[in-house]
Amino acid sequence: MNWFAMSQGREVFAIPGKVDSATSVGTNRLIKQGAKLIETVEDVLEELKTTLKECLTLEKENKATEPVTVKKEKEDTLSSVLSEDESAVYGLISDTPRYADEIIEQASLSSSRVIAVLLKLEMEHVITQLPGKMFIRKGV
Repeated sequence: MNWFAMSQGREVFAIPGKVDSATSVGTNRLIKQGAKLIETVEDVLEELKTTLKECLTLEKENKATEPVTVKKEKEDTLSSVLSEDESAVYGLISDTPRYADEIIEQASLSSSRVIAVLLKLEMEHVITQLPGKMFIRKGV
């Protein structure tokens, strides 16, 4: 199981158990295979904070290498193919990560519609979801 998660770029966390307990075999094996050992909630938060920083750094590097004219052309093309709801939600997302709740509050759409639009934009590789249900524009 750990191998499948890691091969998809997913974080794997495990809480260690007693060495002599049969109920701890699975979590202890995950740790042996490379899962992050978790003792407190701070361990998870620290790992997610590091992952978020890496994602933001990667996004900034990708944006810096693309000429401004290409970015503008991409935005123009994108706005012509998005539906009205998609354009409204996309307009609320920027280069700065935003929580889904913030987007829902500012959109004049139902929360279920905003979530559906976010999923569609993510599947079309227009936006990226970061840890913590945060969203950012992808490569624009």
